[in-house]
Amino acid sequence: MAKEFGVDFDPDKMDGFDNPAPGKCHLEVTRVDEDCVSKSSGNPQMEVDFEVLAHVDESQIGKSHREFFPWTARAESKALQLAVATGLTTVEELKALKEQGKGPVIDFNLAVGRQIFGRLEESEYEGKISIKLNFNMYPVSSPKHKDYPRNQGKLNELGDAQPDPFVSGGNTSTAGVAGNIIPSDKDLFG
Repeated sequence: MAKEFGVDFDPDKMDGFDNPAPGKCHLEVTRVDEDCVSKSSGNPQMEVDFEVLAHVDESQIGKSHREFFPWTARAESKALQLAVATGLTTVEELKALKEQGKGPVIDFNLAVGRQIFGRLEESEYEGKISIKLNFNMYPVSSPKHKDYPRNQGKLNELGDAQPDPFVSGGNTSTAGVAGNIIPSDKDLFG
């Protein structure tokens, strides 16, 4: 039986990712898949693709990076770091929920199109070297990271994004916007 495909694919990426080199960078989330399974462990995980908008090495601009976020109790803080960096929530909101005995429920698909600052690093596991963000993800609004390379044109576009469905008043800013967190009695990570 033949499989008919839609047109939502990029033939230029059929050769795989052209991974960026380590270094400080400005990234945009281009894809989120919350329902993946790790090939090595079999555990559920989230895959997030980023495009390099600016990098300490300008030859890295335009390259793609894929980061994996395991859905395990031990690794949940890495996904929460991404949520804070993309403005899906704030540290203050997470603290308030914790004090109330509630876990956050976050729709990471809302991160697509949002920008962060990150620091890519080499990581070795079982003799294989890969490039990872790990916890090095920061909001573009953070004054602590003003020395990170930035694509000012893309930063200027932040106010042109779609309105956030969880922010009252239709706020269209995507940088540092909180309010996208839905309190719940169930923890997002099980």
